[in-house]
Amino acid sequence: ATRITPRCVRVRLAAPGSPEADHARRPRTLSDCERAFERVYAKPVYPPYSMIVDEIFSSLALTLSDSRFEYTPLFALGLHSLMRDGLVIPPTLKRGVDKRTPDTALATAVCAALDLDFSVVERDADAVREWASSLTEQDMLAIMGQESAEVAVAAKVTAAEAEATAAEGTQAAAAGGEGAAAGDERQGLRSRFSRLFRRGPGSSGIAPSPAADELRALADSKYPFYHLCIGLGLFELMAAVDASPRTEAVSRWASALGLKESKVKRDWDWLQTTMDKLFDVEERKLDDEVRALRKRANELQAQADEAKRAADEAEGIRPAATAEGPSESPEESRARQEAEAELGEALADLEKGTDAPPPQK
Repeated sequence: ATRITPRCVRVRLAAPGSPEADHARRPRTLSDCERAFERVYAKPVYPPYSMIVDEIFSSLALTLSDSRFEYTPLFALGLHSLMRDGLVIPPTLKRGVDKRTPDTALATAVCAALDLDFSVVERDADAVREWASSLTEQDMLAIMGQESAEVAVAAKVTAAEAEATAAEGTQAAAAGGEGAAAGDERQGLRSRFSRLFRRGPGSSGIAPSPAADELRALADSKYPFYHLCIGLGLFELMAAVDASPRTEAVSRWASALGLKESKVKRDWDWLQTTMDKLFDVEERKLDDEVRALRKRANELQAQADEAKRAADEAEGIRPAATAEGPSESPEESRARQEAEAELGEALADLEKGTDAPPPQK
């Protein structure tokens, strides 16, 4: 038999620390993400929040492996907003229900399973929020190339003024008067007009930002790479600039960016449905705690009534109390005082729980 020797195949290895090496290290499948998560987070995840973790892994496992994927500020904003609102420390009556505290340890483990650094994601997301805090929806649409009606009218007026001034300068130059001065003035108006209305990071008084560049790139792209975190980042920007009504804003922004409106609306509906379910579960958990406190309060009240009855019976068979001592035995007195103290604490917790507002949506 003839023995066939396999040919030697050269494999080009990516340099350590290069984008190719970083891309190759990312998990490829959902099971890879889950195993990586279990290695860094051994504690069980509260069931309502586990569905958020599952959605992040199922959505991003393939997204991060896509050759078109790039880590961007909008991606960081979308991922961080979902972890901030969907991965929180379960509210309790003793901890307080007026605000939801993000679970930083859980979010850090989720990012580690995706080969991301939570501190970097949080830093980049906060930078985008700070940049957007001074803008309006009109500014955002202008960044995307959808200039408002006021800007269009101002452009027409300024263009007409520039043409009139240029005509006057031409007449003055033909008359041999101040031709040179008129020409300089005409050139200055042209420069002013081009600076005012050209598209760029600093146009319309908008501060330059990588997020602005990303929005422009999305709007200019013929085939934009859209995924869940891009949509979540857009929703967070809508909230930052107070775009309302929100459902109509989703349509406006999708049209301005050239995205499929059906995909963006699907992610918007998923976010609203998921968060509503999450809030309902948290409210039911608080209701269960209130019922447990009421049950415990009833039990303690029964124990206190029993202790008082026993004390009254003991008073009837013992001599009257003297000024120096109690009318009940020390054991009975101590048991009654402990029951009354525990009853007071339970009633206080119960009152606190019933008066506290539901979790903020």
